[in-house]
Amino acid sequence: MAGVLADRSKLITAADRETVARLGGSPVQRVRDRTVLDAVANLAVEGVLRPFVTQTFPLAQAPQALRTVESGHARGKIVIELGA
Repeated sequence: MAGVLADRSKLITAADRETVARLGGSPVQRVRDRTVLDAVANLAVEGVLRPFVTQTFPLAQAPQALRTVESGHARGKIVIELGA
């Protein structure tokens, strides 16, 4: 789809860095703060956002959960349960 843009500076994408560099344009700017987290949590509570959770780990297994995410093999969301 990037090929249909005459001005690639107008392209904003969530692709990886290499793809952004190849296509031109800019990566999506992500804001990671409490306001955004609260808004996303509310969407999930209201049923508007339905995350695809594939694995759940207790807090004691957080390092294993993070390794799963970093390995690139996670096919959905990985959840770390606090105080379960």
